[in-house]
Amino acid sequence: QRITHVSDLGAVLDRAGFPADFVPATHALVARHAGGAAKATVETLLHLMQVLDLCETSSSAVGATLAASTLGKGGDAKATTGPSDAVKEHAMEAVAQLRQYVISNFSNWKEAYECLNKHSGAHGTSLDEWEESWESFRSAGFGPETWSSIFGHIVAWQHPRWDKQCKNTDR
Repeated sequence: QRITHVSDLGAVLDRAGFPADFVPATHALVARHAGGAAKATVETLLHLMQVLDLCETSSSAVGATLAASTLGKGGDAKATTGPSDAVKEHAMEAVAQLRQYVISNFSNWKEAYECLNKHSGAHGTSLDEWEESWESFRSAGFGPETWSSIFGHIVAWQHPRWDKQCKNTDR
């Protein structure tokens, strides 16, 4: 389901009791992550919530409402291209481990991002830059392939490495 306008997102989130004051900023975040408001979808919001560990789709009111909205419109939560379910599951577990590592080893998320940002530009991180940053996070216990899979999960597997139909935007 497309959420190209703030009102589209407000209509979806209102059913879950989401505060209306936060809808514009949330829409801006979703639109930025999707690559523009025209590409923003409920699936994008669900992915962001899962990456940020804000919900488990089955156990939160917002997640359940979003999932029902997505699946009720003929959407499918699973991608038709990309890595196997086992790789996706492993990457999700690694993201949770990375979150714990950052919480335990950095004073805040900005500090962790700055450590990553040593290897990347100020406006995002390419897969190559992400892979170069592995050394900085090596003590978290991730191998290079798992580290790459974390990137894949964060970008919803929308990168030529996992989806041959995806154009490489480099960030």
